[in-house]
Amino acid sequence: MTRAEVQPGRLPTEFSGAWVGTATELDSDSVDSYRVRLELTGGDLGGEVGEIHYEMAASECHGVVTLTGMNPDNAAVTLGEYIESGNCVKGGRIILTAEPDGVLDFAYTGFKRDGTEQSVSASLEKVR
Repeated sequence: MTRAEVQPGRLPTEFSGAWVGTATELDSDSVDSYRVRLELTGGDLGGEVGEIHYEMAASECHGVVTLTGMNPDNAAVTLGEYIESGNCVKGGRIILTAEPDGVLDFAYTGFKRDGTEQSVSASLEKVR
């Protein structure tokens, strides 16, 4: 992926689009994997920039993401996540890093209902 086009205060254009991959929960007693779909439409810092979908065997979750930070030097953005439907942690932070091979490195952190930290990682490929 080439260096993202940066407009001050806006989601870099190279992050826009539909991205999919398999997420793995890193701190689980067992390995939990499920499909993640991230649709980024663009927008301003502090505003809603897209939707997130988690597709698990027992349930599906859907939410919105807001752009909370940008680091154009290493082509990374930080998103705030709010889950609107499904049995998932309601909020968390996602850091997306554009890799040279065209994928996005997806790193999620949040807190489960019992107060323990949840960490999830994925490599997302652009599908449109």
